[in-house]
Amino acid sequence: MRSLPDIVDTLADEVPDNVWVKVPLSSLDSDGPEEEELVWDNVTWRQLSRAVDAMAHWIDQHLGSPATKSETVAYMGVNDIRYAIVILATLKTGYTSLLTSPRNSQQGHSSLLTATSCHKFLFTDELQLIAQNIVTAHTSPVKALQIPLLHDLLDPLSSHPPYLNTTPSPSEQDTLLILHSSGTTGLPKPVHIKAGTLNILPSILSMPTPPGRVNMHDVLYRSRLMLSAAPMFHVMGLNLLLRSIYHQGPLVLLPPGQPPSAPLLIRTITATNPASMIAAPSLLEAMASTPEGLSAISTLETTFFGGAPLSASAGNILAKVTTLVNGLGSTEIFMVASLVPLNPAADWEYLEWNPSVGMHMQPTNDGTSSHELVIRRLPDPQYQFVFFNFPDLEEWRTKDLFVRHPDKEGLWRYIGRMDDVLVLSNGEKMNPVAFEKAVESHPMVKGAVVVGKGRFQAGLILEIEDMFEGEREKILEEIWPCVEEANMLYPAHARVWKSMVRFAVEGKPFVRGAKGSVLRGKTWEVYEEEIGEMYDATQGVVVEEESEGEDGEVLGIVRKAVREVMPARKNELKDDENLFHLGMDSLQVLQLSQVLSSRCRHVSQTQVFRMIYDQPTIERLTLAISTAASMLDASHEAEAVSREEKMSRMIHKYSRDLQRACKTAAATDGIGPSPDGLVVLLTGSTGSLGSYILHKLMDNPQVAHFYCLNRTADAAERQSRSFSDRGLGPIDFDTGHPKVTFLHADFTKERFGLEPTVYQDLQQRADVMLLNAWPVNFNSPLDGFEPAIAGTRRCIDFAASAAHRPHVVFVSSIASVLNYPAARLGTSTESGDRDSGVVVIPEEFELDNSLPLKQGYGESKHVASSVLANAAKVSGVRVTILRAGQLAGPVDGLGVWNRQEWLPSLIATSKSLGKIPGSLGFKDDSIDWLPVDLAASAIVDLSLAYTESGDPVLSCFNLVNPRTTQWSVVAKAVQEFYADRGVSIDVVKYDEWLDDLMALRARGMMTSDQVKRYPALKLVEFFQGRNLKCAGNGMKVAFATERIMERSPTMAGVVAVDGEMVKRWLSAWAF
Repeated sequence: MRSLPDIVDTLADEVPDNVWVKVPLSSLDSDGPEEEELVWDNVTWRQLSRAVDAMAHWIDQHLGSPATKSETVAYMGVNDIRYAIVILATLKTGYTSLLTSPRNSQQGHSSLLTATSCHKFLFTDELQLIAQNIVTAHTSPVKALQIPLLHDLLDPLSSHPPYLNTTPSPSEQDTLLILHSSGTTGLPKPVHIKAGTLNILPSILSMPTPPGRVNMHDVLYRSRLMLSAAPMFHVMGLNLLLRSIYHQGPLVLLPPGQPPSAPLLIRTITATNPASMIAAPSLLEAMASTPEGLSAISTLETTFFGGAPLSASAGNILAKVTTLVNGLGSTEIFMVASLVPLNPAADWEYLEWNPSVGMHMQPTNDGTSSHELVIRRLPDPQYQFVFFNFPDLEEWRTKDLFVRHPDKEGLWRYIGRMDDVLVLSNGEKMNPVAFEKAVESHPMVKGAVVVGKGRFQAGLILEIEDMFEGEREKILEEIWPCVEEANMLYPAHARVWKSMVRFAVEGKPFVRGAKGSVLRGKTWEVYEEEIGEMYDATQGVVVEEESEGEDGEVLGIVRKAVREVMPARKNELKDDENLFHLGMDSLQVLQLSQVLSSRCRHVSQTQVFRMIYDQPTIERLTLAISTAASMLDASHEAEAVSREEKMSRMIHKYSRDLQRACKTAAATDGIGPSPDGLVVLLTGSTGSLGSYILHKLMDNPQVAHFYCLNRTADAAERQSRSFSDRGLGPIDFDTGHPKVTFLHADFTKERFGLEPTVYQDLQQRADVMLLNAWPVNFNSPLDGFEPAIAGTRRCIDFAASAAHRPHVVFVSSIASVLNYPAARLGTSTESGDRDSGVVVIPEEFELDNSLPLKQGYGESKHVASSVLANAAKVSGVRVTILRAGQLAGPVDGLGVWNRQEWLPSLIATSKSLGKIPGSLGFKDDSIDWLPVDLAASAIVDLSLAYTESGDPVLSCFNLVNPRTTQWSVVAKAVQEFYADRGVSIDVVKYDEWLDDLMALRARGMMTSDQVKRYPALKLVEFFQGRNLKCAGNGMKVAFATERIMERSPTMAGVVAVDGEMVKRWLSAWAF
């Protein structure tokens, strides 16, 4: 049996310059700034061999020879290649490495040292304070030494001679290194990895495989470049290290000073171009939610995941762009041999066992369909890792639970653990038994249940004897010290915050077994609704409510917040210490950003989140937050100027070089529409308006083909669901439609992120570009919409250089002009009747930055419209801007007006209150709502109308109902509808209705059930500010519609909202 160091030395002789790993250069210099642009360097077999020899000489010099055979030496470091160097060097020198996680609690480290009789502790410079605290607190003397810097170990000028390996070849039962279990109970257990276990890996590609099938190992151990987001002290990190040695499969490693994140993975994939990647499900879910993430993953042949379930929605998206492979393993069993599914795109979340490795699925007989995976020893356990680690066992019960595939034999889906371990959504684990028992030791606590399965963090429900409603806060304060003591038994990811504690509901006792013990799973089911409300309220992040730090200064606030988030490291914190080097993880970043944004109100959580990654010390983070405060103070002094100036600068930025872009297109000169019918490009097709537009286009004989450009890879599937939900027909777009092509587009990238041939084909065929997609976020500033504005400019460049010079139609919003009354006060009254107090907004576009509503959404629509207007002026490309107003429910079909919008929320609440406002709080209660299906028809009318002689190159229309009605018509219809169903609703003044709503909120009526009955509680601020159309000293807004009625037959025939329409919507809502 050849040793690992011998294999490395052989490779250094035979292929010295072949790449072993790719590492970021900043990882070779621990002082490198975290925010620098990463540059990647190759580490070769020659460099690894020399570094191992240098480390072995260092061990001889500082530790001497092992006192006993395979004496244990502990190692804890940042996640860089020194893990591999230390493992190989200790094997050369006769030691056994104990790899301990920096995230372990003090007690966890001490327990591991005791269990392995370890008295020597090596660490990297970044973890010096943690290491010193570990050895100081340990009951036995421990020699702690800082190992050399990585830069020094890899120094080509070092003069270390080769290290002569005199350690005899290991036998199968010799321990080569020691890992440990997760430590979720506070006491991680050592797991001895035997030589026989590792000896399986060189021959694993020879494992028998059913005909026509592929082993997962065959894919994992390919000698192709692989990106690893796994920690080196974890069994998966070790597995990939062994892959790189036994099978010469080079690795890409992430910067050690930063926790893995979706942006970091995207940067790394883009820079290094790996063939495959392995990452935790939470990282893949984050990548699946962005075009950038999907684009990066689409370049990978294979993406491996494990450690926790991957959400079905994210997996289905990812499986369309990469081969997803589900892996199963643990420290004890190393890896489970499985087969790659025959249809990976459909069955990515299922596992199928290789029949050669003794897997048995045993029913749990607990009344469910779940089965436990049990590994039984074969006569020759050649490929059974677990029986080398545990040679005396005949079977290993994994306690992993699975359910069968409903149709396909042999496929199994992982659903969780048989034991008490909670698997959080980021792959972290927690065994809550010790925690619950510690909290239940308090005399007031009858029962304690930890929750959080599949969530980002743990929560706690307490059952208290004889508790009155008003005593909750007092009781929590009394119990909290006991919870804090329980927290100290656990790693950071397993701790419970005060804001994540709830109390049992009267009349809902915990479910208990015959012996009186709480049945956790059954209790979770009983409290499913309360658990959901708790996580909804915190949105996956916790915050401890305080408003001041030490001395009220930013530095004090930051220091205190960091200590709260990292209590186990509070004695090691220094203002210039890198928080990530102290073990801060992604959950703690979220916690810290929530805490600081709540106490430093001038910065948002998103801003602080980014600051922590960019400035990861207390000192630098304080400076970043203080600088933001200074900028805010300055901005307040010139708010009006700043708003318009920001728009002006962004318009200028995205109007730059339009002349050049159009000169490029001049040769084509626009040859007119396609003779065989129009070709339409539509963005945002899967939403409500987009679905109706697509439906209208499909029925239009003028259109030969249309391309739906959407940012999600599963847009075709979404479109089918959207059509079905709205009664637009059972069409399966996923299997193809003769007139429709779906393209996964990213408008933040050149050529929309499409292949060059696809982009060029679109340029040759397109006659109309209908731009309907836009982010809807009324809280975001203008800057937050810049990617959408940049995408608009790319659409302009496309149209300007396209063969048919397509008609560009932009769906804007009336929010882009709702400040019109204030902007026009004291000027000409041509656009309205000043005596009547009405300002009429004309159907023309004005390059006036004072017109948009004072919010980022309206400003962004104005900026995009301005850039389009400039393009029309310079290029001659025809542009139509449609300012959409309030779109109501449809007049035809089964579609439902979104129940989350303000009107459905108002009506549902009015039904529960038994009263509805007699007005909307406006000075003028006129209603100009336009049903969404009619709006779609009008958009199609205007999009397909080609230029006639004398038509302007730039057109602007107000997409509102030209025939208005009064709110009283709506209120009366609501009264009549519910009266017919035995529900009485009174019409009251708006202020009375709003007062009742405010009273509900004041009484704390914000539980899930209450919000369902009174959904307007979620929109209190909106209903308090119902005066948008009375801006500008009470001037009311109306919209000119003469031109749109002339050009659109739909708009010419539209009728006002009436009682029958309202009753149709009420019936669909079914409140």
